[in-house]
Formats: sequence, structure tokens, C-alpha cells
Amino acid sequence: MEAYQGAFADIALSGPTLLKPLVEFSMNKAKEDRTSGKNAYTILLVVCDGTLTDMGQSINALVEASREPLSVVLVGVGNADFKDMDKLDGDGGMLKSSNGNSAVRDIVQFVPFRDYGGAMAGARLAKAVLAEIPDQVTAYMFAKGISPGHPDPPAFETGDNMAGFGVREPAAPPSYEDSVAFNLPGFGPPIPPDL
Repeated sequence: MEAYQGAFADIALSGPTLLKPLVEFSMNKAKEDRTSGKNAYTILLVVCDGTLTDMGQSINALVEASREPLSVVLVGVGNADFKDMDKLDGDGGMLKSSNGNSAVRDIVQFVPFRDYGGAMAGARLAKAVLAEIPDQVTAYMFAKGISPGHPDPPAFETGDNMAGFGVREPAAPPSYEDSVAFNLPGFGPPIPPDL
């Protein structure tokens, strides 16, 4: 935190502040990963010093991006009035594009940097920045019918004797149906798959 704050003593931030191009680039990357079969989720972190110059266009891009495996974290720095940035954070309701389409899920988290000074500032800022990511990832995965899996076990060279280390075959991950039937942690009601 100190190094980050110290860096602002030597630089001057200026506009325009354009979010749309960053959202579109990240959305296209997330879409590319999804269509190529990668089980990946993209998180875009944007540090900005004021309100957006392209607010309407950014909202349109965020509504479109809400269908992709993408979250956008905005960190506002400086003393600007960030009330418009709070509108992007879908906590008050889903974003609506200029043509009336609604976002299918909340993908934006806005955090004003100035609110996180004092003791444990770094930890509190990190907690705020990451607060909505688990729910955003989970909402996307449920909507697409993707169940959590287990990573592949480590590969061992032929002839390795791992018996003494308690290595065993990993258990198969539970099916979605088993998870719902047994109310396993991390599974909630399904989100309609029409995203």
C-alpha cells in the first residue's frame, strides 16, 4: 500500500477515462477462451481516477459482457466524485443498456481506494476488491451448468513408489444432481441456463 501510494506522488493522472475498450477487449478474450473449450474465468482490474468519459458506452459493453466468464473490478483513486461509478456496481439492480437490455448477472465491483487507509489497509482493500468475485464466478458457472471439479493429480515418473506417502486415487467429484440432493456446500439453486 505504501509503495502504491508513493507512486502517485510522482505521476499525474488525466483523462479521458474510457472503460468500454478495456471491457470489450477482456470480453473478447473471455469469449475466445470459452469457445475454445478452456474452463477459464477472466477478471479485469481497472484503476481509474475519475468518472468515465464513456459511461453510456461502458454500460452497454458491461451488459453484453455479463454473458461471458468475466468480472470487472474498478478501483477509484484520488478525490473525484465517484457516484456514477457506484451505478456500475450492480448492487442496486442490474445494469440496463441504452437499448433496454438488462445484464444477466452483476459482474462489476467498484471500490474507492480512499476508503481504505489506516490499520490493515492492504488487507481491507483486498477483501473489498475481491468481495463479489466468488458469487460472480459461481453465478456464471451455475448458469452454464459447469460443476466444480478437482484438479488432475500430479504426474509421477514410472517407478515412483508413492505408497509410503499416502497417495491414493482422487475421488470423483460429485455430480450436480448429487450435490443438490445432498445439499453439499457451494451449490445453491440453479440459475436459468438462458444466459
